[in-house]
Amino acid sequence: MKMLRVIYPIIVLLLMFVGNSFSQISQSDRDALIYNMQEEKVANNFYTAMQNLYGINVFENISKSETMHMKHVKSLLDNFWN
Repeated sequence: MKMLRVIYPIIVLLLMFVGNSFSQISQSDRDALIYNMQEEKVANNFYTAMQNLYGINVFENISKSETMHMKHVKSLLDNFWN
């Protein structure tokens, strides 16, 4: 499952940068990206809670990374889903 979470955004990014003529992604790719964004949100919530509970900076850093991941996935969805 973790591999799927990584592969779909990479594939979409590759398609974006190789200059192909695809302007849309398939419904299954869109669903995978949405699933990825949901997982990032759950992870973000978890690490935010751990930061609030323990006050260890590493949790805050990871939470910020999860937020950045969500923004990138949203950007992919916005660019490829018309």
